[in-house]
Amino acid sequence: MLMRLLLRMVGIGAVMVVLLLSGCGTDKDNDPQSETESPLLGASPINIPWVVVDGTAQQAVPNTGYIAFNAVEAAVITLPAEAEVGDIVAVTGSADGGWRIAQNPDQTIVADGIFEYGTVWFQSFAGPCFDVASSADGTRLVAARLQGQIQLSRDAGATWIARGPEKAWYSVASSADGSKLVAVARGDYIYTSADYGETWTQRGPSRTWASVTSSADGTKLAAVAENDYIYVSTDSGVTWTQRGLNKPWRAVASSADGTRLIALGDYTSYRSTDSGATWDYMLFNVQGKPTYSYYLQYWQSVACSADGKRWIAGSSWDDLYLSSDYGYTWYKAGVSGYWSGVASSADGRVLLAAPYDDLLYVSTDYGQNWQRRGAKKAWYSVATAADGSSSAAVDFGGPLFVSHDLSTSLAGTAGFLYGENRGNDAVLQYAGNGQYDLISYRGRVLFDRQIK
Repeated sequence: MLMRLLLRMVGIGAVMVVLLLSGCGTDKDNDPQSETESPLLGASPINIPWVVVDGTAQQAVPNTGYIAFNAVEAAVITLPAEAEVGDIVAVTGSADGGWRIAQNPDQTIVADGIFEYGTVWFQSFAGPCFDVASSADGTRLVAARLQGQIQLSRDAGATWIARGPEKAWYSVASSADGSKLVAVARGDYIYTSADYGETWTQRGPSRTWASVTSSADGTKLAAVAENDYIYVSTDSGVTWTQRGLNKPWRAVASSADGTRLIALGDYTSYRSTDSGATWDYMLFNVQGKPTYSYYLQYWQSVACSADGKRWIAGSSWDDLYLSSDYGYTWYKAGVSGYWSGVASSADGRVLLAAPYDDLLYVSTDYGQNWQRRGAKKAWYSVATAADGSSSAAVDFGGPLFVSHDLSTSLAGTAGFLYGENRGNDAVLQYAGNGQYDLISYRGRVLFDRQIK
């Protein structure tokens, strides 16, 4: 008998395929059936054969589409070992098993500008956690566990190990390469590590610590305590000096070189431009109006770009505040919430904000526009890689979640692209030198490292 399959649009208006497939009983060689139709790729018509894959493995050939029809497990469709520039491979899922596009040695799949930041999140560590920090490349994460040891990941959150003493860890910070770490515990001391978190040394005074920050090289550190002072170090935490005023501090952040810092707390805001040696009261001069209504806030979080030029600050039950001139003038981002945590990419373009009892907020244009991502949780802390492509978020006293907004797969046979079930489609085009470009997709399509 005849079976008509009308496959929905693949990608964002990219490929629409109408297939007329004859029944399996009429297939002379009993192989998966194929029939050439005339799909549209962008505005240009293409004619490719489409093959029904009802098994678990299929070797792809250039300029062919594949329909994953296995209801139990993913159909693994391996890219052609040889192709010409411009050749197409398309895959669509028509059963619950989904599909996986596998690579040959020296092949990669690239998706520049295709995936949106912060779209896919998965639970990485059960917690309970309070804070998280990331290396510049996003591969090394350090998490402050509420009760227990410090948690470390060396594979972007895929696996975790516990190190250090058992404490009520509250805040953590990392150098750019992840080799130097600093952590503070509530009602306890400052602890530092110079070997990627393998061993930890007790430092500094015992305080009710609220937040800690680090320069990119891990030499310049700052920590703030509730109803106490600011403490700074310029020797990777070996010695600490009390600075600033006794205030109800909540958050502190540093530029990459450690020279520019902002510390915020309840009804208080201070700035330093000399690595924390001196601190000046900072008016929240919002759009030219330095009025009390703007800076007398219960400030909760602060972060900045690597050069310390762009800042983001969050308060309780108010707007996010942004600055693009080293914190001298500010403007409202236009999104209200209880902003427990904020994070920034190195250039300040990608921003991540954690509201309590809401979805996460992501901006990819310096805070001009915001999208809500993830699930509604009591978000408390966030961190991001230097390019914003890999992020982590902590549910208050609960699990830790990660998101990898990748632009490329792992190289070679370790890399793949995955569509988890029916209705997920992808179109790849060969660009040469082993590279396939993902030019269109629809549904939930993930790279290898986005799968937990």
